[in-house]
Amino acid sequence: MKLKLLIFPALFFTVILLSWKLRSFYIPYGFFQTYNKPNFTLNSFINTAYQKDFEKYLSHRLPSLANLLVIKNDLYDILNFGQYHAGYNGAVVQGRDGILFEKNYLICSWGYTTTNKVKSIAEVAAEKLAVLQKLLARRGITLMLLMAPSKVDFFSENTPWQYTARKGSFLGSSIAGPIYAKAMENQHVPFVDCYEPLARGGQGRLAFPDRGIHWSMYGAGMCLQELSSRLHELNQEKFPTVKVIGISRSSESRYSENDMAEQMNVWPPYKKGRNYYYLADLNRISRPVSIVFYGDSFMQVLMENIRLSGYSTDEISTLFDNRTPSREQFIHSLIHADAVILIGNVTKFVQPYFDQIADVLIDYLENVPEHVQPIHN
Repeated sequence: MKLKLLIFPALFFTVILLSWKLRSFYIPYGFFQTYNKPNFTLNSFINTAYQKDFEKYLSHRLPSLANLLVIKNDLYDILNFGQYHAGYNGAVVQGRDGILFEKNYLICSWGYTTTNKVKSIAEVAAEKLAVLQKLLARRGITLMLLMAPSKVDFFSENTPWQYTARKGSFLGSSIAGPIYAKAMENQHVPFVDCYEPLARGGQGRLAFPDRGIHWSMYGAGMCLQELSSRLHELNQEKFPTVKVIGISRSSESRYSENDMAEQMNVWPPYKKGRNYYYLADLNRISRPVSIVFYGDSFMQVLMENIRLSGYSTDEISTLFDNRTPSREQFIHSLIHADAVILIGNVTKFVQPYFDQIADVLIDYLENVPEHVQPIHN
């Protein structure tokens, strides 16, 4: 019995010693935050601030830190039966058939918000976006709201049981999208709801990779087709149309298609689910347009399809992804802009996200300081 009790500690310390002595065998995804050696003061020692800062400093200077990170994550996965993961702040959730989800999307889609609350948020957002639309229209710029569905919308059968057990509580893009659509229509704000084109014919499961949280290149291509078509309806002379003319399959991930698996930092690397990815074959555009994008991380893979199609270029378009530009940055981005596209996924539908963006941009446009370069549209 005593011998058995000693086995686990012996294995534990053996792993630690090997990790300490050996060079790192693993190159982690992301980066390690660096900490400077704290200055000792009597006051910081008494209130324990010094001890906490020194612990952070010491722990991030351990040899083979990447090895220790992988060991910690592997142990965490074993203890949680693979459902919740230590990497990425415990946000990775493994569903059925090894499909990966981000926890926040599951929480937003399964029973933590009512339709009445979403309706109220959407109506306020629509009113403010209508004001923003008029301010941009005076400068010859089109405003468009792009509503991005989430992976949860198309992989409900793979969703972990602890979320689907809440019967009747689902509030994904199929429900929140139409609520926003009605609010935007009432205020005459142009919008694109990308859920519908991806839901047709089972396209949704091609639009999201098994080990990523964002669109696949194919999903983003389909959304670009819808976006360009809607802009073309508003102004045929200014906006050409991008069309998906085919679909390809690749064994190599591109951009964010494998982002959740990479963030896990486990060994061996996470390989469950489909080992292939779908891409959209797009027609080429000879006359690019200038676009200002403002919104969340879904715009990154969308922008890559825009580059490939020639719909726009980095030289004439601006991306403000997950960051608020300064007044000068935003006004400058409008100098030659044809359109401002606001992008948000389903997690943004259930919070005052778009109205807060509108407040900031309205203030920027209504109070342009003299030293800011004027708009020449």
